[in-house]
Amino acid sequence: MSAYPNQTPNLGNLNFDDIKDSLKTYLKNQDNLKDFNFEGSVLQTLLNVLAYNTYYYAFYSNMVANEVFLDSAQRIDSIISLVKPLGYFIPFKTSSKATLNVYGLVNDIPEYAQFRGIDSDGLSFYFYTIKSYQQSDSDALNVEIYEAKNLYKDVDVTGKFDFTKQRFFVEDTNIDVNTLKVKVRLDGINRPGNPLDAWILADTLGNVDTTNQNVYYLERANNGLYVIFGKDNALGNKLTIDSDQIFIDYLSTSGSIANDIIQFSFVSPANIAGNLNIELVEKSMGGLDSPDLDLIKFVAPRSFSAQNRAVTKDDIKALIAPFFNSLNEFSVYGGEEIYPQMYGRVFFAADLDPNNPADLQKIQKIYNLIKNKCMVTLTPEYTKGKTLPVKSAVSFKLNSTRQYTQQELQQIRNDIKNVLNTNYDTTGSYNYSFISDDVISNLKLRYKDLIIDPSDFIITYNETIYENGPININFENEIDIPYFTNYDITGEYQNSLNQTIKLVAYIPLSQNLFNFVNLRTYLKQDDETFILSPIVNGRINIKKGILEIYDDRFLDSPVPINIKFKNSYFTSILNNKIKFTTDTVEYR
Repeated sequence: MSAYPNQTPNLGNLNFDDIKDSLKTYLKNQDNLKDFNFEGSVLQTLLNVLAYNTYYYAFYSNMVANEVFLDSAQRIDSIISLVKPLGYFIPFKTSSKATLNVYGLVNDIPEYAQFRGIDSDGLSFYFYTIKSYQQSDSDALNVEIYEAKNLYKDVDVTGKFDFTKQRFFVEDTNIDVNTLKVKVRLDGINRPGNPLDAWILADTLGNVDTTNQNVYYLERANNGLYVIFGKDNALGNKLTIDSDQIFIDYLSTSGSIANDIIQFSFVSPANIAGNLNIELVEKSMGGLDSPDLDLIKFVAPRSFSAQNRAVTKDDIKALIAPFFNSLNEFSVYGGEEIYPQMYGRVFFAADLDPNNPADLQKIQKIYNLIKNKCMVTLTPEYTKGKTLPVKSAVSFKLNSTRQYTQQELQQIRNDIKNVLNTNYDTTGSYNYSFISDDVISNLKLRYKDLIIDPSDFIITYNETIYENGPININFENEIDIPYFTNYDITGEYQNSLNQTIKLVAYIPLSQNLFNFVNLRTYLKQDDETFILSPIVNGRINIKKGILEIYDDRFLDSPVPINIKFKNSYFTSILNNKIKFTTDTVEYR
């Protein structure tokens, strides 16, 4: 027999122990090694080194391959490089913003007026206006303020400017680029009295003519950012050495730690304050320590492909994404997706209150942006999100011959529930997706003996609705209702005659599940039994998961709804904001 038989190690083994066992099996098949003791210290050490080297290189190769593609990249420097050709800039931190009503002013509020905010732990944070506010005849002045641990104003960066490359570097990873202002004094070195002109951030997609315009560009680096001017007039005006001066303003922020502050006071300048009073309109929020990488991966390619237009739903998502911190904060859907269909409409949903001045302003900005970018025949419309409480119940078995103690089983139950709570539960998210196959893969990486499949996930919707008016819920998930069975869709509630009723689904075998079927109304009798009523109070579409209950109930009578879904996955659509929780984890 040949000293090296035609047998190779199993290349499908990727963890350390499996690689080592594969190498051991391979070496045992060699004629000149078949009588060796592979548990001995020398060969054991050799196998450990070979397995470690193979495992390390496999891990390294996998990480390198992942960082080449935007979908799988995890390192921020890789993502920066991947989105740069798409003309997309990745920000650093974002300042927390609060909205106040300010009373008792004797002068206008200037740019960079300072306020102090105190959090629940007594820590102080400083907030600044980033524009001036003029006094009005109304009692209050609505003011937006932004947190910063450092304010940099009129910083002369002329000495840092590379006139050959037409750029300078801002070395600050706490900069909020939304507050960056670039100002240039043309021929300022020779004529210091010349005005200071504000230059604007250019559209990186090339949709606006920048020829001979006062524009600049931003390019992200790991430890800061480059501010770049046009090297030829086609990309914007260039600056002249030994002549022009460059200044910048920006806020260097603390990020998310300054969120949720509700107590504010005015600091400076003192000459604008008379009998000053401050009223909180919106607590500080929106501060981020880093951008949402999932949002960047979604928005960057779509922003490039849309080319600053809004044709598809994804175009509109990419267009309005900068108004939010993540994809879970808003939803976009077309009128053709709802029932009944409303063609020519596009809806955007978010947790914004039109009665709040700051939220109303944000809604109007998004509306105007969509209106200006979308087709003439398309009408944008804001709709408030609806929270749907969805629960999952999970069961599992263990593939093991040994007996587990009750304490061990309880620990496994707690561990599984903790994984689900941490990675999949949400207090409220748009664009939410729960797929049991992904969860199973995650759990089996932790527990090799775990036996669990999609049928072990039971997903339900349980909610009691108190508001009067028609109930219309679109789950877009198939509802699990057996044939020839009275399935309670609602619990008991009072109809308009103050009678106790419940709505029941009954599906005959001949029923087309893609069509609506009327719900049966059962009327409660004095002896606690129910009889069928001829009145129709609602209908249901099993396949699409659409439930409609007509407004025929007693004032403020709560309607409990109970829905079980057929599939072990759940995806939020339309204006549905999913509150997903793992209810129980049981050993079977």
